[in-house]
Formats: sequence, structure tokens, C-alpha cells
Amino acid sequence: MSDLILDNRLRALENSLSKLQDDRAIVAVFKWTRTSNENFIWGQLWRVIAKAIQSHQLAIDVIRENLKAAAGLGAPAKTIAVGACWADYFRLTNLREGSPEVFQAAGGGSPIVVENSPREIFQECLDLICGLAFRSNDFGANICQFADELIVSFARGFYFETSHPTVPASREVLTLTLSRVLRHRYSEWSVWSLPLIVHDFGHIVWQHKDFKWLRDASPDILSRLAACDPELTSFDEKILKDAVADADAEVKEEAKRRAAESRAPIETQAAERALNDLQEYFADAFGTLVMGPAYPCAAIHVRLNPEFPGDEPGGEHRTDHERAEVILSFLEKMNKLTDTLDKPYTGTLLRLRADWDAMVKQANIGRSRDPAAWAEKQKAVNLVIDWLWEKFQSRRSLWEAIYPNKSGSAVMEEGWNIATSWRDSLLKDEVPEVPDNRMLRDALNAGWACRIVPEALDPKRPEQLEKRVVGICDKIIKSRLGDSGSEKKTK
Repeated sequence: MSDLILDNRLRALENSLSKLQDDRAIVAVFKWTRTSNENFIWGQLWRVIAKAIQSHQLAIDVIRENLKAAAGLGAPAKTIAVGACWADYFRLTNLREGSPEVFQAAGGGSPIVVENSPREIFQECLDLICGLAFRSNDFGANICQFADELIVSFARGFYFETSHPTVPASREVLTLTLSRVLRHRYSEWSVWSLPLIVHDFGHIVWQHKDFKWLRDASPDILSRLAACDPELTSFDEKILKDAVADADAEVKEEAKRRAAESRAPIETQAAERALNDLQEYFADAFGTLVMGPAYPCAAIHVRLNPEFPGDEPGGEHRTDHERAEVILSFLEKMNKLTDTLDKPYTGTLLRLRADWDAMVKQANIGRSRDPAAWAEKQKAVNLVIDWLWEKFQSRRSLWEAIYPNKSGSAVMEEGWNIATSWRDSLLKDEVPEVPDNRMLRDALNAGWACRIVPEALDPKRPEQLEKRVVGICDKIIKSRLGDSGSEKKTK
């Protein structure tokens, strides 16, 4: 009977996956005007999903073939063979991220490697369908297009073979997903938060195969970050306190041995958190480097939590204070690259640091943090900042992506020169001229350069300003459509 139940389960899984394999049945329901970038990335990601589904189908075929072979065996052998089929089924359905499974037919043949669980595939498709629904109904559709346009421009600059569409989500994810979809927090779904999507792309750069050299070069930095882990330091403090309280030397030695055994798993967890933290810091540094001041403005004003973190090691905002320091320090380093006395980002830096300090003070009335622990963490973060800056300078592909902030014929077509000229027009309530082939990041920098000035405190001004910035972004998108002639189609 159990083999019949297993066969039914295989059929149910097969049926569910088959409905997702052909994207035409899903995409046909949704219609929206797309740029060529959108056509490219949406077609590409569905092919990725279809490939994952195909590997599942092949694994199902292997399990079914083994189940069929088991039917002709005697009682003891059949029981063992059917049990092995059940084990394969559970391996397939419970597959963990980053741990591929291999399936082999009992009669021989090529092994089948499956890298994604069915749950992951269904979740990816759900996220994509949500993204399609947003675009189809023009609810945030322009923000989706703006985000895709930003990411495509950066992906091509790094010669990545794929690009990454953006969908609204309840929260970000640190790891690469099956279709490489970028999830932008829905609560921040506006033109002001748009620079933050580059943070998500920074995670993709960090995990990309071409940047393995960067991940491999970080053991010393990681050990320094792990040593500041609050769970690890509190464990060490408790052990030290207990050791001082106990005067018996033999008991102390035994306590040390037990402490070392207990510390090992905490060290492992601290190392994992340190790696995640370093990836976060890289993504913030990357976002600041390639987006310019717009990224620090969005991070400070929209994203980062000024509250002191709680005691939970895995809290969502536990490194926001360190992230703010990474972001502002990177903008400061970029500011010093110019040879002129009048540095381009000085005013923005002073305003953002004052804003962050005021937010921290107001959000933590009656609260404090351990000054010694914070001093150690700041030292570790400063090492990370210097290390990342050195790594960015050492690789041409990273350094050439920096947001231009100098005068000169080579950069007059893009960068802070363009953004400040648009800013001046916007502050006069004028609509700036937007020639073809301008970059979205210039429009976002112009918008934020206006948003943080004192005049923007008028409650009506941010709304008016947002409409004008969206208008500039629309013009840039339309120039892309115009260049391709017949790109403006509905699939």
C-alpha cells in the first residue's frame, strides 16, 4: 500500500510543477508596457525556473522507475527498496538551500542533480506573479521599471550574464534565490527608497563567482568581527566570572574544559553572523560607491533603525548603527577623491551625520549601550571600512563603477555635475531638461539633493518634488523606448 501512496504523492508533485513550467499561461494573464530590459530579464528568469522544474521531473522519474523495479522483488528486498524510494522522495521535497541532492536509478544511467526544493520553486513563482500583478495594474509599475533599469545598467557594467527583476516583498533576503529576483520592501516602495535596491544587487555581486576572490580574502576581518559578537562576549564574561568565583584549581581546569566544549557552537554561530554582517557592509559600501549620495540619503532617512539593538543575536536591525558608519565613511572617502578645496559631498555629509545623531538620541531616551563593547565594535568596523575601500580600489571593475563627482569632459554626461544642475532647477520649481541617454541614478541624486535641504520641510514640497523626480525618471525610461523604436509592446 505504501508504494501506491508514494506514487500518488509523486503524481501530485509532478502535477503542481507542470503548471509552472510554461510561463506563457501565467504571463498571458498580465499585460503591461515593457522596456526591452524587462522583456529580457523576465524571459530569462522563467527559463531558470523551467530548468529547475525539469531537474525535479527527472528526479521524480528516477524515483518512479526505482519504485517500479521494487514491485518485482521479494518481500524483504521489496520493503527495503520501497523504503529507499520514500527516502529519495523526502530528500527531494525537503531539500535544503545550498545542499544539492543526487538521484540515481537502480538500473544505472546518469545521476540527476537537484539544487532547489519544490517549496523554493513555488515561493519564487509566487513572488514573480506578485511582481507581474503590480506591473499589470500600474500599481507601482513605474517603480518596478525604474528599479529594473538601474540594475540592468549595473549588471551590464559588471558583464554579468543575467539581470534581476524587482518585486515588492515584506523583507529583503541575504542569499541568492532561484531566479535571482530582488525583493524590495513594500513599505518603502517609492522613488525615495529606490537607491536601496542597489544594496540588494550588492548581495548578488558579493556572491557572484567572479568575486570569489573577495570572499576568500576576508578571514582576518571575519575573525575580528566574530570576536565582537555580543553572544560570544557575554559567554566569555560569564565564564570569567565563574572562574574567579571558584578557587579550586582542579575544578577550574574542568570548568575550562567544559567551557571550551560549550563555546565551540557559539563560535560557529558568531562566525556565521560575522560573514552575514560583512556581506551587509559590502552591500552598503557598494550601494554608496555606485549610487553616490542618493544611497546614504535613502539609507539614513528611510531604512536604518536608530534604536540600540536588543539582546537577540539574529535581530533584523542589530547592525544598523554599524551600517550607518560604513555608509557615511564611504561617502566621506569618495568626497576626498577630488583635488579641489570645495568638496562635492561635504554639505550632504554634514547634514546626514547630524540627522543620524539626532535620530539616535531621540530614539534612545533613557537607554544606553556598553561603551567598551561599542568601542571594540567600532574598531572592527573601521577595519572593515578600510579593507573594503582597499578592495574596491584594487579591482578595476569595481572602481570604474564609482559615481562620478569630478568636472571634466569625460564625466560631464553623467554624475554629480548633472545631478546638481537638475537639483538647482527642481529647487526653483522648474522642470529640468533631460537629454537622451541620461542615467536614473542622476535623477535620484538630484531628488535627494533637494529633499535634504531645509526648504523641503514644507509638508507639500516632498510630494511635489517626488512627482517631478518620477517625471525625470519617466523621461529617461521613454528615451530607452524611443531608441529601440518598437520596444513599447505588450506581450
